[in-house]
Amino acid sequence: MPCPVFQHEHIIQLQNSSIALPGIAQDPVFTQILYSLPPISLPDVGRVSLMNRTDTKFFFDANLLPHLLQNTDSAYFALDMNGLRCIPYQSLYYDTPNFDLYLHHHNGKQNRYKLRYRRYTNTDTSFFEVKQKNNKGRTIKTRTQSDNIKSQLDQPAVQLLEQQTGSAPALFEPVLWINYFRTTLVAQNFSERVTIDLGLHFHAPHKSVYWEHVCIVEVKQDAAFKHSRISEALKQFHILPQSLSKYCVGMAATYQNIKQNQFKAKLLQIEKIELAHAANHSYSANTNI
Repeated sequence: MPCPVFQHEHIIQLQNSSIALPGIAQDPVFTQILYSLPPISLPDVGRVSLMNRTDTKFFFDANLLPHLLQNTDSAYFALDMNGLRCIPYQSLYYDTPNFDLYLHHHNGKQNRYKLRYRRYTNTDTSFFEVKQKNNKGRTIKTRTQSDNIKSQLDQPAVQLLEQQTGSAPALFEPVLWINYFRTTLVAQNFSERVTIDLGLHFHAPHKSVYWEHVCIVEVKQDAAFKHSRISEALKQFHILPQSLSKYCVGMAATYQNIKQNQFKAKLLQIEKIELAHAANHSYSANTNI
């Protein structure tokens, strides 16, 4: 089934729009704990770039974040960019009109890849990236710099795509835009990098979805199941690793007629978190009348 096509003007509009920090990122307790961690600069984060790595993912109610960070015993640096520790990101994912890359993930194909432009808005730096998952469960990311996110693949992106996948660039078009805020932690022994993604906005050509209260944590290491203080803290809160792709759950949430059996349970978990906050907000509003 052909997908609706992103118009160039829509992508420009999304690129020029700004999004508000989610509530947890403005919470004074979370902010105090986050800013109490020693800072690390972007060049030093590069010491743990981990372009070939294993990823362990978790998702849960973002209100747990202050308690989680309190239980890491200050084992991490926090990326600080001009005083910001929740950094805005923009991503535009490409797929075929029949969603072949999405379906490869859904159907459990072992050697698969995703294609995206990513923009770090506070530095106005953009890359086109090929993110591959091999049959040993390792994530291998290659990228080339671009001057901006593109509504059509530019020449550096075409070259990288052909080199890394052998696929014809003409097969691919933009299908999903994602905005979010990311906090990056680096273990003080430089053994791992942890990303915390908040305030996820998903935009397809004909539908948008916002998850304000879900937090996605990714532990990135050169080998799986190494010692990780944050993974131990998550276990204490009975939060276990789950396979999760922002691209795939975003596609399943915004495209109604797409195969999504493998992601339904995760979507229900996320919906439960969001609905619980909506119910609490409604109750608080009613009690204040």
